[in-house]
Amino acid sequence: PTPATAETIYKIASATKQFTSALVMQLVEDGKVRLDDDIRTHLPDAPTNGRRVTIAQLLDHTSGIRSYTGLGPAVSRDSFRIDLTPDRIVAMLRDVPPDFEPGTSFLYNNTGYLLAGMLIEKLTGRPYAEVLRERILDPLGMSRTSYCDERAIVPLRAKGYLRRAGGFANAVGESMAIPHAAGAICSTVLDLVRFRRALAHGQVIKEESFRRMIEPTVLTNGWKTNYG
Repeated sequence: PTPATAETIYKIASATKQFTSALVMQLVEDGKVRLDDDIRTHLPDAPTNGRRVTIAQLLDHTSGIRSYTGLGPAVSRDSFRIDLTPDRIVAMLRDVPPDFEPGTSFLYNNTGYLLAGMLIEKLTGRPYAEVLRERILDPLGMSRTSYCDERAIVPLRAKGYLRRAGGFANAVGESMAIPHAAGAICSTVLDLVRFRRALAHGQVIKEESFRRMIEPTVLTNGWKTNYG
């Protein structure tokens, strides 16, 4: 075994979402999109079941769109090892009924951030990984952070394990195409601290945009969530 250090690279899973949200806020600042835009304006095939779902509702988990990681028997764990494109994942949700009407409830949702990643790619004309690198990682000198590549040899990258009788075995990996903008970044403790400081001090987005990011969402019934 190799001891973990502050330079150990981990899959940061859903901590990826704050990067995706920051990229969307950059595009808002650029005037390319508004948080109250209907997502269908930019992604006509978004699985909204004909309802108006705003970009803000994708980001704050109030869209009501079913999370693709919660499709149950419709999606086996084996399918998560396949490099499914975002378009194919969205197609799986085409006829899935919503969990609730937009803005009326809160339910943690990976589909919202998958769609946010697709929005970023649509508006920039570039892959999510390239936009992430160009707009956040390189400017902040986050050299140990990247869109996870399971095939690459990455020094100091931690791998998961499964406990088995008599010891451990390597965990079976999942395709990083599946989490995409909802959870596909790899990073270190030091790089995450660097990002957090820059985000909160106007180096990634304007301070008013950051305040909007962390402001608790209020549902249509007046209930305030604890999520921005």
